[in-house]
Amino acid sequence: MKKFIQKILLLLLLFFVIIQIPKWVLPPFWGNEIYDAKLHYLEQAKRKYNTFFIGTSRVNNGIDPELFDAGFGKKTKTFNLGAPGSSGLENIELAKHLIEHKTLDVQNIFIELPLLELHGDKNLASLRGRYYYDFSMYVFSMKNIFGGDRLLKNKFNKWRTHTTLLIKNTFSLGIFDDALERTIHGQKRNSEKYKVKRGYNPLYLNTKNKEALKRRATFLKDKSILKKRRQGANKVFKRAKYPKDEFAIEVFEELIDMAAEQDINLYFVLYPKAAESIYIKSRQINSQKINKRIINLANPAKYNNFYKKEYSFDRAHLNDKGAKLLTKACARAFKKIREE
Repeated sequence: MKKFIQKILLLLLLFFVIIQIPKWVLPPFWGNEIYDAKLHYLEQAKRKYNTFFIGTSRVNNGIDPELFDAGFGKKTKTFNLGAPGSSGLENIELAKHLIEHKTLDVQNIFIELPLLELHGDKNLASLRGRYYYDFSMYVFSMKNIFGGDRLLKNKFNKWRTHTTLLIKNTFSLGIFDDALERTIHGQKRNSEKYKVKRGYNPLYLNTKNKEALKRRATFLKDKSILKKRRQGANKVFKRAKYPKDEFAIEVFEELIDMAAEQDINLYFVLYPKAAESIYIKSRQINSQKINKRIINLANPAKYNNFYKKEYSFDRAHLNDKGAKLLTKACARAFKKIREE
């Protein structure tokens, strides 16, 4: 019986190693086709860029690198590393990747103020929603979940979600098939398309993209959505205090220190028209070290134009005109930080 159990355990170990091998040899962001293609282009461009914006579609559609650089002469050479549907955990890993990178000339990193969360339920079952999740990230997530002040029921639900994800990601033959296919046939990339606008993907009102047009049509039908988003943001930023998220503060301060050790400046950016819950969590990340590096472009009291229909493509994104305003506002805020 003992030998039988040993054989079973050995077979399980062998199975585990075999299904992990393709993931070990693939590029770090192989499951996110946008990050993978943009990073591949940067590798080809070598040391052409020194300033990078990381985040979700709000970055991808909202930051114009050439316009940002216009206010700094030749001191900044910016590239947009935004990717629609990316998660906070994924973006933190990308920031670490840039910090540790030896061939890129990384001087400034602007990361969309990240939440220590996974993708939403809609994307969690997809390859992009979970390819990056490994045991070290699971340990990190457990510290976050059980170190906070969530209700016991909420902690259990979070634990169940993360544990299920780890098991699926570790033993999933579907993930193995995807990884193996990319290992054998290589990554399918169209990196060159990111050269012209340096990774920036503006949302024009005359776009032919059917998915984008569908989102815009839904937005135009809801006459109150912008007002709700503005009111939600106002409510959060007018409140004097929020309880601190000590774990998140520790994570982001360590990220700042990690960047500083490599002579890299790291900044956190809050973008407009996000859900109220995102702004609440951002207010809980409150420390002197972090606050000096936050660029808040979401407060309607200062940036009301971002909540107007004229500059909006849909409920969560700015159109190309709004993106120009956003980029200029971000450049001004960066300039002010540098002068202080």
